[in-house]
Amino acid sequence: MITENAENIRRISINKHENLTSLQEERQRIENGIVQTRIKINNHLDKLQADLIQDLYVKELKERKKIQQVLKSLEEREGQLKEIQTNFVNIKKYASDIQLFLSMKQIENSIVKDEAFVESLIENRSICQVGLDLKYTIDTEFLTVGMPSIGQVGVDYSSCQVRFTKNKDNQAQTMATKAIMKSFENIALEFQKKITACGRGVTGCTILPHGTIIAFSKERT
Repeated sequence: MITENAENIRRISINKHENLTSLQEERQRIENGIVQTRIKINNHLDKLQADLIQDLYVKELKERKKIQQVLKSLEEREGQLKEIQTNFVNIKKYASDIQLFLSMKQIENSIVKDEAFVESLIENRSICQVGLDLKYTIDTEFLTVGMPSIGQVGVDYSSCQVRFTKNKDNQAQTMATKAIMKSFENIALEFQKKITACGRGVTGCTILPHGTIIAFSKERT
């Protein structure tokens, strides 16, 4: 009994040492998985950031070109108005009444054109104040508060893998061994049935599966 208990304790000790090794290996495997998950998330966020910043620059450049085109048109109209004003001042000083009249008509036509030009800027929303903003498609508060972790570590308890040696099993095995090793000298015979055979010289017999008895004899019948 002491031998069996010592063997069981030895097996448990070996199993627990192996469990320590497997526990460390599983911890390393899970830790590597966590790091790889973080790398995947970082890579994805880096891509989202790069795409969003690129879109920001593209939209800014597009709006800058629109504003620059409007500024160019305004500078051209402003130059034309200055030229008309200069001509009108000179005409008032040196031109005749007819030239002054014609100059006034030219200014009226220019005013009409300028009003149409400004109206077109309003209709095309070219004079609107242009700005940039960002509308988040994800809830940043949820990422920081509502998602406290990316996983949960659990402990798994499985059935014991140690095969114990039981005293009852040993006793049964010992009894079976003793029964097999019992000496034929100690076997007691028990009378079951008497058979009378015809003839002499019977040397043996056998019992067939269906119960028929066959006797063997040296003499011929």
